[in-house]
Amino acid sequence: MLDKKTKLIIRSIIAVLLVGAITFSVLFFINLVKEEKIYWITHFGACIILIFVSGIAFLLPVLNQTKYVGDGKGDSLMLIVGILLFLTALLSIGISYMNN
Repeated sequence: MLDKKTKLIIRSIIAVLLVGAITFSVLFFINLVKEEKIYWITHFGACIILIFVSGIAFLLPVLNQTKYVGDGKGDSLMLIVGILLFLTALLSIGISYMNN
């Protein structure tokens, strides 16, 4: 069981990751519409968004831990989702360079 200070730190990290994911999503979609594309956002925008979301997926099971042990199936599934999102982020870098 986590104390209140640790939960507050984890919640603030999740909030920063969420703000970062939303910001990069807006920048990425604005870059898709523009005529002159920004190199860094074109190649690394989707990857950074996926890394932020995978960080949230890694931290949510830690935040939602309870003293009951029977509720671990959703937490392990969220960790699998976080790993898959991170692997998808790495794959998106390769795909963005293949299209150029």
